[in-house]
Amino acid sequence: MRLLLLLFIIPPALVAQQKEFGWLVGTWKEEYRNDSIQGFEIWKIDRGILQGEYFQLKHEKKIFASQFKLLSNSQSFFLVTKDNDEKVEEFMITFFNERSFVGKRSNDNEKILYTKMDENHFQIQQESERIPTTRLYFTKVK
Repeated sequence: MRLLLLLFIIPPALVAQQKEFGWLVGTWKEEYRNDSIQGFEIWKIDRGILQGEYFQLKHEKKIFASQFKLLSNSQSFFLVTKDNDEKVEEFMITFFNERSFVGKRSNDNEKILYTKMDENHFQIQQESERIPTTRLYFTKVK
């Protein structure tokens, strides 16, 4: 793809990616109602791409994991996720600003909304016709 170009220049989409979505970088702990399960989201920038991992621990054993990347082409941003079963899902970013973004899955009406509440907290809201709206709250731990 753009591998050679990346060695010499930083494409404008990557600069925007870091500017608009850079608030996600860090380690975040999910606020759970159930104390036996801990959830974490870790975001980092690797080779100019914002990527992350979500995982759940129960008694220090990983019981679920998914990876994700925020990618872009010349016109749009996409959140691409892959879970334990290697199932890949793509959400087109339909709206973003310095505090939030909305991703819509291409094959149905499922949406995911990330919202920065303050420097140390964010919320994920998932909306779908199949299941009730879900909200997850995260606190920055580093």
